[in-house]
Amino acid sequence: MRHLITRRAMLYNLSTLGVLGLGACRPKIDPNSREEQLTAVLHDTVLDAFFYAFGPYEFARSMQALSGQINVGDTLVSEEALADAARRAGDADILINRHIHVRDLADERIRSVTAPNNDTLYTSAVLELSQTPVRVTLPNSGDRYLSVALMDMFTDQRMIGHVENGGTAGTYLIVGPDSPVKDGSSVIRMPSNDAWLLARTFVAGVDDLTAAREVQSGITVEPVDPDAQPRRFKTLAPPEMESRTFLELTDELLGRSPNHPQVERAAHFAEKGIVPGRMDAWSKLSFRAKETWNAWLPRALPVLRKGLSKTQDKPGWNAPPKILGDYGDNDIVRAAIALIGFGALKTEDALYFRTETDSTGKELTGSIDYQMVIPADGVPVNAFWSLSVYKPDADGRLFFFKVPINRHSINSGSSDLRRRLDGSITLHLSQKHPEEKDVVWVPTPEGKFEAIFRTYEPKQPLIDDKWSVPPLRQID
Repeated sequence: MRHLITRRAMLYNLSTLGVLGLGACRPKIDPNSREEQLTAVLHDTVLDAFFYAFGPYEFARSMQALSGQINVGDTLVSEEALADAARRAGDADILINRHIHVRDLADERIRSVTAPNNDTLYTSAVLELSQTPVRVTLPNSGDRYLSVALMDMFTDQRMIGHVENGGTAGTYLIVGPDSPVKDGSSVIRMPSNDAWLLARTFVAGVDDLTAAREVQSGITVEPVDPDAQPRRFKTLAPPEMESRTFLELTDELLGRSPNHPQVERAAHFAEKGIVPGRMDAWSKLSFRAKETWNAWLPRALPVLRKGLSKTQDKPGWNAPPKILGDYGDNDIVRAAIALIGFGALKTEDALYFRTETDSTGKELTGSIDYQMVIPADGVPVNAFWSLSVYKPDADGRLFFFKVPINRHSINSGSSDLRRRLDGSITLHLSQKHPEEKDVVWVPTPEGKFEAIFRTYEPKQPLIDDKWSVPPLRQID
């Protein structure tokens, strides 16, 4: 008996074997089933290497998209914002170590990051710290929620302590792992030279945009040495994952920060092509290893996505894993979150509840109407809550869809919340506008959809699982 991956892995009560549909022992193979024969070939071969590599690969792919090194068709950032960032970077053709303010709320156009929220203005900065530290300046945000997260190349996160400081203004220095800059209270040392900064400025709704933009404008990211040239990637992620570039980009990224604590584990996957810094690892692989990668990668994301669909341990909302944003060596959870929720905050900063079924376990679909009732005493959060609906793409990444109203989510600060006589709020999820006047309409797409209920700065009842997210119930 041999486990595919021996460490315990959980995502929404997700186990490694559950994701892949494999038993703890090598399964009996139907000789007439090509699918089962292929699964048997892949068993104990490249699967563990894939899950180790996918988080870093998706990080590198996303950083290339966000900095303009590849084009994923993301038109959310206005030409004015890109021009401003390029001007500050000396008209550079890629935008690294400079902030980019996304001045509008996320909508169906964004494709660079999966499962974006529609409740905050994003400020993004792709960081490359091997040549220079960067200086981050934050404004006084007062009572407005403003969080600033830093992600390393293995998608682990830490926060700049703006919330803990009461939202007061501050300046911080972000340095790479080998920087000679001495550590201090305002110095944040990242474990990898490649990193991502993502700031979120709360917007109650369209009427609140102007005030939110004023706060957002106070966020700046600038290199300490403006003449330092950040390293570019030699390997660019293609539109669709394929074996050679999957390994080459992963190996290039790992080689850029060889002292990251997780890089040492790459030695376990050397025979499968994971060799930090080796750009020719693919060419050194055996014919069988290449064929195995070629057989697995086209199936990888659909299999992971199918596995996620099977991991809802109960109908309706399922809680996130407690290790969100701090994965250790749990590569399955890291990979799954990279696929469905890239950039998700740690549990103590935000809790994300996801579902693709209603309260009875039936798949959510636009052909059915649903309702969700927020109780009169509200949701136990210090910041805010929100509900967003997404349409999954072919790979399982979650994106917004075109809606007939100027809103892709509803949050606790929305101006159009309607309370019933008992103080509760009824959210009505449907394709068509409801006839009732005392409900809040949340549009749904045609076909299958998923929903995410976000809670920012959750209070202890949420963290301790003593408060449950209200169910999505089908309307008869």
